[in-house]
Amino acid sequence: MSREFPAVRYAEAADGVFIAYEVRGEGPMDLVRVPGTMTSLVASFLDPVVGEHYDHLARFSRLIRLDKRGTGLSDPPVERGAPLLEQQVEDVLAVMDQVGSQRAALYA
Repeated sequence: MSREFPAVRYAEAADGVFIAYEVRGEGPMDLVRVPGTMTSLVASFLDPVVGEHYDHLARFSRLIRLDKRGTGLSDPPVERGAPLLEQQVEDVLAVMDQVGSQRAALYA
């Protein structure tokens, strides 16, 4: 199966950090994939099993995936250390605002 590299775009968080994201699918609901610590947008390109899983999710939703700040294709954190939960929520909301999503299910 031939895989395409994700069409990566960037949303600017309130503090100027750019958060990498991709959108695939056109389903009736938005599904935001909140990443864990050891994942990135590139993983679906490198691992066909992961890629097929996201393809499946995109069949029934508009799948919105992002890289947390400091991981994958997103900018590093402004401050040292892992971002606080509140900052991570603000980053997800920045991506949702960028793509025009007003309501979404979260998949973490």
